[in-house]
Amino acid sequence: MQSAWQWGRQPGIPSFHQTCISPAAARAIRWLQVQHAERTVREIATLNQMFSAAITQQSEQIEQLYAEAVAATTNISRANVQLGKAVRTNRSARKYLLVFFLVASLGMLFLDWWNS
Repeated sequence: MQSAWQWGRQPGIPSFHQTCISPAAARAIRWLQVQHAERTVREIATLNQMFSAAITQQSEQIEQLYAEAVAATTNISRANVQLGKAVRTNRSARKYLLVFFLVASLGMLFLDWWNS
């Protein structure tokens, strides 16, 4: 909806605010606006470059972390295999030690009976 101020405007006739300032002042204001816009664009470009550099660095770190995680997973799999072997070896060693101590105990009992 247009306001009453805009109803009375005719195309090609400058608005109230534009008629209050001189053309030189209008050019100066426009120049300042352009300078501000250019500075803002440069700042945005700088921030974009910084952001891109950070993303690149983080992607390299993420790739390195991924490679280390894969290596860790491989090492854990190998460790699980070794632990399984150790458990099986421990079981058999326990059996051999039990048989050894049983035979040694029976041998000592026999020698004690023989000497008495």
